[in-house]
Amino acid sequence: MNSRDIGHYIKIVNGGGSVLGPGDTDTDIEGAAIDRSGYLSGVFAVHYGINGPSIDGQLGITAKIQESADKSDWSDVSGATIALACVTLAASNVPVSAVAEVNVDFSSLDKYVRAVVTPARSAAEADTAVVGITAILGGADVLPV
Repeated sequence: MNSRDIGHYIKIVNGGGSVLGPGDTDTDIEGAAIDRSGYLSGVFAVHYGINGPSIDGQLGITAKIQESADKSDWSDVSGATIALACVTLAASNVPVSAVAEVNVDFSSLDKYVRAVVTPARSAAEADTAVVGITAILGGADVLPV
C-alpha cells in the first residue's frame, strides 16, 4: 500500500538543548548542526520550562536561527527569530513549560542550520530551566514513491 501520511513529507530532528540548574549562568545554548540538504523549509520548535522554589520566578527565552556551509562559521538568518517568550511559576516547585516556534525558508540558506537559544531566569540562583530544540524539516526536494 502506498501511504501518504504526513510522516512521508517531513523529517523530525533533535536540535539539542540543555538544563540549567540553580546557580548556573544563563548563557547561549547552541543547538546541534542540522544538515538541511533536500529540504526547502522547516520549523524550529523550542520547548522551555522552569521549576523551583521561587513563586513568580520567570524564564524568558529569545532564539535565533543560524546557517553555515561548514559547521564552523555561523551567521544569523535574517528574520528567523523568537523575540521573547516567557513562563512564570505560579506555585513553588510546580513546573511550567511552553513551546515557541519559528518558520524558516531554507531555499537560499547554507547546508547546515541550527537554533541558538538565550535563556533569562529571574531567580537563576534558585530555579532550574530546561530548554529543548526540535527541527521539523519539510518541503522535500524528492517525494517518496
